[in-house]
Amino acid sequence: MAFPLLRVPFVCLRTVFKTMEDVDLIRTARCSKRMRVVIKSCGRDIGYNTWTPEQKNRLNLKDIMDLFHLFRESEPEEFQARFQLGIRVSAQLICRLEILPKSIALSPIVEMPVYFKPEIYFESIQNLDENDTSIEHLNLGSMVPVAKKGVKKFNSYSENQLEGFIKLVQYFESIFGCRLIKVCIDGSDTDEFSINLRNVVEGLNLSNLTMNAWELHNLAKVNRNDLFYIMENVNTESLAYVCHSFAPQHNAAEHIQECILLDNITKIRCTRLVLAISNCSHRTIVNFISNWLSEPVLWGKTACVALNEMANMELIFASLRENRSGEQLNFNVVHRAVKDWQIITHSDKVLNISLLAGKHVVLKC
Repeated sequence: MAFPLLRVPFVCLRTVFKTMEDVDLIRTARCSKRMRVVIKSCGRDIGYNTWTPEQKNRLNLKDIMDLFHLFRESEPEEFQARFQLGIRVSAQLICRLEILPKSIALSPIVEMPVYFKPEIYFESIQNLDENDTSIEHLNLGSMVPVAKKGVKKFNSYSENQLEGFIKLVQYFESIFGCRLIKVCIDGSDTDEFSINLRNVVEGLNLSNLTMNAWELHNLAKVNRNDLFYIMENVNTESLAYVCHSFAPQHNAAEHIQECILLDNITKIRCTRLVLAISNCSHRTIVNFISNWLSEPVLWGKTACVALNEMANMELIFASLRENRSGEQLNFNVVHRAVKDWQIITHSDKVLNISLLAGKHVVLKC
């Protein structure tokens, strides 16, 4: 039988709430709006901003979920204004839900902090250990994740990993009331997600969804046909293509870099593109700039390229002048600062070039 807590005298309630553990306070506050008002009037502030990182670290995954739900239920407008939902999928088929602060700019170079990082593991039913006593419950086909005791993880099982991932995204969108704004898939040549990227796109209806960021890592291992399909069909506000191939012998990675930079840059449908390429040659930079200068339509893209040697900007500009042909490639170079240049075409297109740490060239169109 439920205990009518709100019928207890205020003096007693104040004592109860002051001595209540953080976890119990969160669960109690989620019971009703009136309960949250009473808790605040008793001197316990349950707002999300009042919880210190130390307090949050003491919470297990279920309690953290309750805290975010409490924030969403009690301050829905602020929650929607501050946080957005993202999904990250690694090459090992590890799905991770991320609730990202909107104020932090997305960057393919710097790993931005996020406020919520539970991990969701997908395993096939064939690999399920029925004698695993650490599993509290298992409901196949249900989108309520399986929580393991003492571990800040969710474990969910699906007969088809790809379908399970799509359903999981839809599940978290519904329970948090957030729209998916970021999808990051770490590609692998043996990864079902890299082989079936088109199915992911179509399954999540991404071609009709405007997203703030779409990231693909390890491009050399991603199926090229699927990659081209995404570039040509997914309409996004921002795309981030990140390829880290520091080994000089990684010819496949270098090939896919040039494929992205030179052959398909104008096919990508987005407002903002961020390219992060490692182990790149001067020749690739020259070809990319030449390709951009030859395009008749002005488009906004950003590329941060890490060269495989110290950048020689004079050599790059000299190679550009040697490679140009016809009036279409006429341009002037303006040296604005020590490590800052502008290339201005006859049609007033501007390419800003900055040099960072000797090997990193930032191109902003």
